[in-house]
Amino acid sequence: MRPTIFSIFILFISQFCFAQKPNTYPEYYKKLEFDWVLKDTSKLNFELALTNLRKFEYEKAIPYLTKVIHADSSFLPAFHFRSMCYANVKKTSKSQGDLGYAWKLFPFDLKIYSDLWNKYVFHGYDFINEIELQESSIEIENLGRYLSTNIELHDEHTKRLILKSYASLVTGYLGLSFKNINKINHSNLSASAAYLKAIAFKNIGMQDSAFVYFQTVYELDSLILDVNKNLAIDKSQKMKVEATRVHLQNLIYLDSTSYDIIKFNGLISFSMTDYKESIKYLTSCLNYDPESYLCLVTRGMAMFYIKDYQNAIVDLKNAIDINKNELQPILYLSDSYYEIGLKDQSIEVLKKALSIFSFDQRLDLALAEKYIDTEKYGTAKSILSKVIRVVEFNNFNSIYLEKALFLQSNLYFKRGKYNQALKKINILIKEHLKSPKYVLLRARIYFALNNTLNFKQDITYLKSIDYSIPNDLKK
Repeated sequence: MRPTIFSIFILFISQFCFAQKPNTYPEYYKKLEFDWVLKDTSKLNFELALTNLRKFEYEKAIPYLTKVIHADSSFLPAFHFRSMCYANVKKTSKSQGDLGYAWKLFPFDLKIYSDLWNKYVFHGYDFINEIELQESSIEIENLGRYLSTNIELHDEHTKRLILKSYASLVTGYLGLSFKNINKINHSNLSASAAYLKAIAFKNIGMQDSAFVYFQTVYELDSLILDVNKNLAIDKSQKMKVEATRVHLQNLIYLDSTSYDIIKFNGLISFSMTDYKESIKYLTSCLNYDPESYLCLVTRGMAMFYIKDYQNAIVDLKNAIDINKNELQPILYLSDSYYEIGLKDQSIEVLKKALSIFSFDQRLDLALAEKYIDTEKYGTAKSILSKVIRVVEFNNFNSIYLEKALFLQSNLYFKRGKYNQALKKINILIKEHLKSPKYVLLRARIYFALNNTLNFKQDITYLKSIDYSIPNDLKK
């Protein structure tokens, strides 16, 4: 196995922090390359433990791991996983005891502990958070490379604290990691220490705290890839467009040929509604990988928002050909056809999707909206009544009920049933304050009812918030 800077650094951490003699070094690498040999009973117990670990049922996994340890006290994975289980059920002393014993068995490369988790628990299993786990592992490894390059810039005391903290972070002991890193004087916080804190906070889900420390790192060293990625996410979520662009430009400067970086820039630009910039990046990705589903869908939606409907249709159709089990591109494809006047084709796209998404309220609402606009009022009324019954009975997301009530009010308005329309829209405005879209519909209803006073009040309100008044109501 060819050594890397990262593996050499991990080896250095182990020797620096735990001062163990390398008397089991060959056995360690032998056991990394080949599975431990277990008796049949222990194999069964270990598999039962892993089954519970995959479901994050730590309490249930502990007895099986204990049986494995009693049968083979040199089986490192059992100690490591039982240590993690104890940590997750708040039995800290037992957790530290198992980890300490594991370190005595194999103290030379602490990366083994994250390798074990991937090899035994997640290998071959399709978890929703699999990508997040991989990204977290990559970020921790990149942090290790950065620390290995900059560790000699610190005094011996700070160096020891950083190394101990990183060792705890790699093995999943975030509490110990924070304990050591917090001993560093905050006024002397280096880029290395701040970077370590940022990754640790991120790994326990404290994103706001992580972003604070990523910003500190950036002010000390602005050219770290993972730091710029995380700050781009933070700034884009806060819609700080120019600040986000700076980080995206830094990423291209750091690695202009990386497919993942270019795709990341395209997705972040889209999230900021910077659609033209998003299209530029995503086009580069699609030139490299024409069948990237995510890039096709995102570029298709970006094309839709800049009103390039023909190209939106091409991308969205290609995406749907790759994956027919996602509703979002189908909705955008339908809207794209509608915008270029192909209303029947727009409705056909939605109807065809009913065979897959027959219980999805988003599809029902999209169909109802199209039927209202094409004056198929009876069909629209039937769909909306069904949606409202289902949503109210199952306590589903109130967004669906809100849109259904709005469409129902619009349906009554289009059919000339103005008092019924007014009743529905007033319910919405009462529940959801004065949403401009709702107030505009109510103004139309008042206009149709010749209720001049209330009509003028609604129009005055819309003008006060700089909402664009349609020409037919300006008179």
